[in-house]
Amino acid sequence: MPTKAKTELPPRPTNYPSKAPWPIPDKGIYWDNKRALFEVQVRHDGKTHRIGRFETLTRARGALDVARGEIATKTFVPPAQARAQRKELEAQQTPQSPTLKEYAHGWMRRPMSERNRPLSPGTIATYKSALDAWIIPNLGHLPLGDITRADVKSFLAVNPPRNAAGTLRALFKSAAAAEIPIKPDALLDVKTPKAKARSTMDGGTVLSVGEVARIAAEMPDYGPAVEVAAWCALRIGEALGLQRQDIDLTSKAVHVRRQWSDKRPKVLDVAHGGTPDAASYCAPKDESYGAVPVFNNEVWQRLLAHLDTIGKDPATPLFTSAKRPAQPVSQARLRDLYREAAKRAGIQRELDFHDLRHSGATWFGMTGASLAAIKKFGRWKDDASAMRYQHADNEVMHMFGARMGR
Repeated sequence: MPTKAKTELPPRPTNYPSKAPWPIPDKGIYWDNKRALFEVQVRHDGKTHRIGRFETLTRARGALDVARGEIATKTFVPPAQARAQRKELEAQQTPQSPTLKEYAHGWMRRPMSERNRPLSPGTIATYKSALDAWIIPNLGHLPLGDITRADVKSFLAVNPPRNAAGTLRALFKSAAAAEIPIKPDALLDVKTPKAKARSTMDGGTVLSVGEVARIAAEMPDYGPAVEVAAWCALRIGEALGLQRQDIDLTSKAVHVRRQWSDKRPKVLDVAHGGTPDAASYCAPKDESYGAVPVFNNEVWQRLLAHLDTIGKDPATPLFTSAKRPAQPVSQARLRDLYREAAKRAGIQRELDFHDLRHSGATWFGMTGASLAAIKKFGRWKDDASAMRYQHADNEVMHMFGARMGR
């Protein structure tokens, strides 16, 4: 009688568990050699469903028994369908997106710039004004995540001011950073036009040393404010934020410790010199504190002479208001006086007080100062701002040469 040929068994995988029987005796359990796991599959309604993968044969058998029991009791739900149901349930349980008004109120408590830095009081006031006057009345009732491109387009159709569009963009970017789902095309029609840049050459925002001196001479009460803003590259709020205690007689420097803003913040900033009578003292823009030397000795001497004309209290503002001597002159008033003085000095091109900071930084850059030195002088936090002044252009030099004698 012929003997029956033995069936050859498949070779045992090298990564197969040593204590597990081979081949696998259970129908519906397979070895996933790539993942080194036991895979469980069942047939239901003519389809094969993968139940899962397991590290041990015991766990795989348990999962297989559960699946077969559910099939027998007609309670089996395919894993893919179960995952879809869970996802749908989670979506239903997700908290509803806040309305734009609700989010805006929280955002304004601590608004940050795109570089994650605290915003200046002036910018905060601008944002709040745009929200209250334009954005909230038109879009405030809508859930932030539901605002569509059409909604924003309707808002833009009422012709809001430029700062409203910029505020809306900043708010949406903040919400996206906070992981609030925003429709990706909502802001496609929001254009934030930038102010037309004036050339620093022919039309010139760079003033010569002589031009600054002539303008200052036309401002008997506030001439030192003009000169210190230029020679120390100060913003107008920083110049007006200076107090007697900020003039370092030993090192011939001014200390930028605060700024004065016409747009009064709601929260009194006592840490930076705020008092009930002067609630507009606040931190300088981008918290750019620092000491800046006064390199021009004649300017320094005029600044010292100005100190003799103000009060002796260390907190006395350097450039006081004629109507309110306990606080600095307003930015708006100083700008008006500056423009009027420039015209009397024979300078006909359009000027802004901020040109003084730009001019001072340009002068400093023309000395061949390093990038690090320029950053320290202008108290910039990023390289990009300081790099504008690292190398003086020949055309600027020629412009200075033409103006120095005027």
